[in-house]
Amino acid sequence: MNERVIQLIALLGESKSSFAARIGVSAAVISHISNGRNKVGAEVVEKIAQNFPQVSLSWLFTGEGSPFVKMAGPDIPALLAETEALIGQMREIEGVLKVMQRRVTVIRSLLKNESMDL
Repeated sequence: MNERVIQLIALLGESKSSFAARIGVSAAVISHISNGRNKVGAEVVEKIAQNFPQVSLSWLFTGEGSPFVKMAGPDIPALLAETEALIGQMREIEGVLKVMQRRVTVIRSLLKNESMDL
């Protein structure tokens, strides 16, 4: 598995130290894995899975298949519907704000007129 971690680092376009930082381990841990001093432990595998969900753990353990899993793409129609709903809500809020601004203007005018009467 050590070789696959080193291969993964290269496939991700990372340096050993940047990869270590991204998964939250010391650079020494990755260095020891790359030179064969230590084997890949459960903590490193867990951190890889957490920080790189696109990495196939099956490949990492066995070396078989693709290093990366196919990630599901965004649900474009759902995103468009959500965006339209948010735009509608923003327009409603803008309308309420305009009404509130007019009320503030009227209140300021009334207060100004009242202070002139004093």
